[in-house]
Amino acid sequence: MKEMSQCECGCGKEVKNRFIHGHNNRGKKGGNWKGGRTIHKAGYIQIYKPEHPNCDNKGYVMEHRLVMEEHLGRYLDPIESIHHINKIKSDNRIENLMLFQSLSEHMKYEYLNGEMWTEERKQKLGITVKQLWTKERKMKYAQLAKQNQFWKHSKNLQ
Repeated sequence: MKEMSQCECGCGKEVKNRFIHGHNNRGKKGGNWKGGRTIHKAGYIQIYKPEHPNCDNKGYVMEHRLVMEEHLGRYLDPIESIHHINKIKSDNRIENLMLFQSLSEHMKYEYLNGEMWTEERKQKLGITVKQLWTKERKMKYAQLAKQNQFWKHSKNLQ
């Protein structure tokens, strides 16, 4: 009977052979290894850092988060959000990054600065001015409904 050893992919699981089925193409041992730097489908650059506390299930961390962490000298909280000032997702210079305490704060910033609904974005999403107004109105209704003030203010919204 074969002696148990650790999987060579680095996952740390006990195996009889060199790898757990499917683990032989992971990380540096895989045939598609390109140095640990990939581009995410959303356009962000990812870096392979399986030892990072906030890596994804494949061991990758977004490069802009790593740049901000290095600048601050601490790990970012998972709820903290990074904004690319020039909107180029692969431009991860520290002077192009802005840190927000939450995604909510990030969205408020983009909304208040007109970045959320630029003409280009509206055309890309196929949103007309009327649809946008309706969307904002529905958001206001939802906010008032949460506060149980819907019926007090419904006349003012029409």
